Amino acid sequence: MGMRFQCVYNCRFLSTGASYAALADSFRFGISAIHYVIKEVCEAIWKTLAPLHMPVPTTEMLLATANECYLKVEFSELCRQYSRKGSMYYNYKH
Repeated sequence: MGMRFQCVYNCRFLSTGASYAALADSFRFGISAIHYVIKEVCEAIWKTLAPLHMPVPTTEMLLATANECYLKVEFSELCRQYSRKGSMYYNYKH
């Protein structure tokens, strides 16, 4: 099985979500062969792209992300709403 066909199987699998059985039928290969190829190609993609696009977060990265979230959500305003005395809803039963 050539590298070109391995990429074709993997692209079809990732883009359509087709089952191994459907891929095996359409390409006339065994299910175990399709499974092996997809597993190998996905592992290669992960090993290559994960360090670039999903690095292990550092403390600085986490603090920067937390600061961005704080500014976007305006967390302080949310806290003020819930820290007010009394309830935000009126209880009509009493």
